[in-house]
Formats: sequence, C-alpha cells, structure tokens
Amino acid sequence: MASTNRAVTGATYAETEDALVEIAERSTAFYEQVQDHPIPRPVRGLGEGPKNKARPIAEHANRILAGLRIPAPDPGFERLAALDDLNHVAQRFQASINYVIYEVHAKAHTSGLSTQT
Repeated sequence: MASTNRAVTGATYAETEDALVEIAERSTAFYEQVQDHPIPRPVRGLGEGPKNKARPIAEHANRILAGLRIPAPDPGFERLAALDDLNHVAQRFQASINYVIYEVHAKAHTSGLSTQT
C-alpha cells in the first residue's frame, strides 16, 4: 500500500501524516502567538479581527489531519473540504491584518502611533 501511495502521490501515508501533524502543530502555535500579540491601544478594537480569524486556521488544519485518518476506502472529500476551508480562513486572516495595517498607517498622526512630527 505504501508503495502505491508513493507512486500516486509522491509520498507514503506515513510521510503525509507526519507533514499534516506538523502543519496542525504549527497552526496551533500560530494561533497561540496571535492571541499573545499585543495590539497598540489606539487600534485595540481593530486587533480583535486577526485574533478571531486565527482560530479557524488551527481548527481547519486539524480537520485536514482528521480527514487523512478516516479509514479506507474514504475518497478524501472531508480532507479536501477542510483544505479548501483552510485556504479561505487564511485569506480572511490576511485581509484582517491588511485592514489593521491600513488603519494604523491612515491614523498614525492622529492616534499617537507616529513617531514623526
């Protein structure tokens, strides 16, 4: 079976599982780091967007791993749906970061965040 997987996907089941475990662990660590990241006081309310949008990244990474572990003859639909969802939530997280960056730059002179006079 492992040789068949390698012939079709380029990786064995164990190699794929190891990679997905690492992604799930890194996604959880990423979520925890985002939660611990201080938000500047003048934009603190804006900072809730990235914090809220980071959680689904870890959740969907773990769903991908869980989908891999569904016994054969699973066609992988749950895993693929979780991967698609992960891509969408990562894009929403990035958009929330871009919004905070825009707001910080746009309001830097009036919010006390700017060091320029």
